[in-house]
Amino acid sequence: MSIGRIAIGVGLITAPGLWAPVWVGRDGMSGAARLFSRAVGARDIAIGASTLAAMSKGEAVRPWVIAAIVPDAVDAIATFIEREDVPKISRPLVYLMGGGAAAAGAAIQGSVDSNKNGH
Repeated sequence: MSIGRIAIGVGLITAPGLWAPVWVGRDGMSGAARLFSRAVGARDIAIGASTLAAMSKGEAVRPWVIAAIVPDAVDAIATFIEREDVPKISRPLVYLMGGGAAAAGAAIQGSVDSNKNGH
């Protein structure tokens, strides 16, 4: 999940004009949408890289998994709230990616550090 998050983040930062319209439609070509695309991309890279760094150092990963659940869930919820301004074809993708990632994180967060005596 962390590698995927980093890959998505890199795409959002380096090609916001390609990915922002997928999420927000024609408004995705605006400078403001490109700005937010890059901000979301940076968030995803930071969470993914921090999770991988914790794993490589043998540190607790659970806090990073939990930290990822909130923005993933908010991505899906915000898309639902603003669904009239999101292309119909894009809605299921965002619900699946954001909601699915949040659900996956919630499902695994209790067991990711089970070998660390609860840390």
